[in-house]
Amino acid sequence: MYGASMLFMPFYEDTKQRVTEHGWRLLYGHQTGFLDIPPPWSLLQQALSSSGIEDDVLVRMVFPLLVGAGVVLTGFWGFHVMYVATGRTTLEHKILLISLNEAAMHQLRTGRRETFLTPKNPFHQGFIGNFRQILGPSLLFVVLPWPVDPLPPFIPDDKKK
Repeated sequence: MYGASMLFMPFYEDTKQRVTEHGWRLLYGHQTGFLDIPPPWSLLQQALSSSGIEDDVLVRMVFPLLVGAGVVLTGFWGFHVMYVATGRTTLEHKILLISLNEAAMHQLRTGRRETFLTPKNPFHQGFIGNFRQILGPSLLFVVLPWPVDPLPPFIPDDKKK
């Protein structure tokens, strides 16, 4: 998202100028859509020439790609924060979803509403405990380049119930 934030103003100014000059259009001069990016063969010619591809064209091409990549990576980050918060791995989460789906399908087939108990995760230490196990004893050490001994591995106690 850093790259997209750096290119936002040039992208906005270029778009604002085109809209001011030509109004809102779906297709502009190159007939390639709202961003008005030249066709690939024209871009290749520009890239091979001594002048290179124009800066405003590069901004119009790269900014949407960076925003899209940022959205996808933010989604991945959100899922991984959820995994850490619940003390699960991707595989455990998938197995849980399959179990929930099978229970829902069973309820639909039989017509009986039954409760599905989610199995207790022995590695779940609570929201804060899970993050401490992953990031260390203090969040301050996450952002500072300071060597910290990792916490000892969490071993669930079978005697607790």
